[in-house]
Amino acid sequence: MMLSGVRDYTPDQVRVEPKFSPANEPERRALLQDESPHIRIFEYGEAPGYTIVTVDGTQVEAKLYVGTARELWRRLDLSAMLAE
Repeated sequence: MMLSGVRDYTPDQVRVEPKFSPANEPERRALLQDESPHIRIFEYGEAPGYTIVTVDGTQVEAKLYVGTARELWRRLDLSAMLAE
């Protein structure tokens, strides 16, 4: 499963882990709803992997790798995202 962008930051995120604490699902949905106006960047990917974050002065970049692959899956310019 992959969720990308603030439009995907909704109470329906509880479906990512449907068996996680089902007794308080309404409360978790309400918290997600309350948080949503404050979210500027949102990415979620359900896959094993790793990220390398590089900081060079004011430039911050994340390189994402899926699983044990050596090939880059995605590059994110975190400096640009935070400037938005």
